[in-house]
Amino acid sequence: MTKQELVNYLELLLQKTFPNINHIEVALSGGIDSICLLHLLSHLSTKCGFLLSATHINHQISKHSNYWEDFCHQICDSLNIPITSTKVIVNLNGGNGLEAEARKVRYEVFKQSKANVLALAHHSDDQSETVLLQLLRGGSPKGLAAMPKVRKLNNKNNTQLWRPLLNITRTQLEKIVLEEGWVWIDDDSNTNTQFKRNFLRHNVMPILLKEYPDYKNQFMRASQHAADAADILSEVADTDLKILLIDDRTINLDILTTLSPARQRNAIVTWLCKFNINTNPKKIDDILTQLLSSVNSSIPKFILKDWILTRYQQHAILLKKFTMPNEDIKIKFSPENLIIDIPEWCGKLHFKPTNNGINYSTICDNLSVRRRMGGEIVYHNGVNKTLKNVLQEAKIPPYRRERTPLLYSNNTILAMPGLFINTKLLSTRSETGYIPIWIPYDGY
Repeated sequence: MTKQELVNYLELLLQKTFPNINHIEVALSGGIDSICLLHLLSHLSTKCGFLLSATHINHQISKHSNYWEDFCHQICDSLNIPITSTKVIVNLNGGNGLEAEARKVRYEVFKQSKANVLALAHHSDDQSETVLLQLLRGGSPKGLAAMPKVRKLNNKNNTQLWRPLLNITRTQLEKIVLEEGWVWIDDDSNTNTQFKRNFLRHNVMPILLKEYPDYKNQFMRASQHAADAADILSEVADTDLKILLIDDRTINLDILTTLSPARQRNAIVTWLCKFNINTNPKKIDDILTQLLSSVNSSIPKFILKDWILTRYQQHAILLKKFTMPNEDIKIKFSPENLIIDIPEWCGKLHFKPTNNGINYSTICDNLSVRRRMGGEIVYHNGVNKTLKNVLQEAKIPPYRRERTPLLYSNNTILAMPGLFINTKLLSTRSETGYIPIWIPYDGY
């Protein structure tokens, strides 16, 4: 393949994928792949009339990092292409490994892009390595689909990630770069076989090439099959979730039991992914076993990143992780300020005016919110009861009891806002009272 043939290919691809494009940004590392893509798109920008820019990320890991940054600026200056560079800090002790941590911070920079399209120089060799890595990790169909040619970046500018070279081999790109005399830099870490991708590239792929000369095309076919399967599974999950979801964070377990085990797993995985929760198949099986247990009294709890998955009766409920404050928090009520923000409890206290609420004199006197300590005695509907019994009789779910503060005046319990109110302290019909209601920031 010649340079002109690849330019023609990219032009047709661009017209088909982004017919009204006005700004493309290239992720420029300075390596041979991104340098090639930069030159090719530079030629097209003149012909097609779109703005071309570049972004470089300095990971500050290699001793050559600053040199690579300067090199990218020099190349862009010679081509009259605007470039921005960003220095990032990679967590070298992150639990996901250096490659994953670097990718994470890199994509955080990408999300700042103001371009319509952010172009990445991944090619068919990269795609083959990704497919093989996913196979070795026991990847799902979505994982085996590897890198999509186009996807949303999920930033405020609705930037699209574009990989126009996925059908082009590394050898083809190198041939064009050498013929054109374009200069590039070599990242010395690319030879370090301690990195899994480098190990496959240098030690495994040459053997595959010798025994299976067409393996790259076969891997591309397999990834497309996996992508099709992933799309079908997504459609099935969306259909199932329409009848399973009571709200965004609650699933009806009675309906879930009517599905096949495979559809149960598919639905739960898709549901959790909507909250950026990814977990392994063994964990999903464990979750389903406990959620669908015949023991109705069991209350399983699964910690999933910033979330807690639990069960109440026949509902699976996803909750934001929450740490209950130990200290009392003083608050001040006034009729002019009926909503009090209490960030320590991750919520707001709303006082609703009514002729059947807590009387004004009580609610103005030395208010505070506290956590439950256990054994609280409250006056409710003419009798003294334990708060626990009141909440149980009202069938208040445990997770709501744990996440709602008690409202006190001096040492008297006024209410558990929205769940219980001390009926001894109600206002008369002739005066305005207030019913406290608890509004958590992120819902229960």
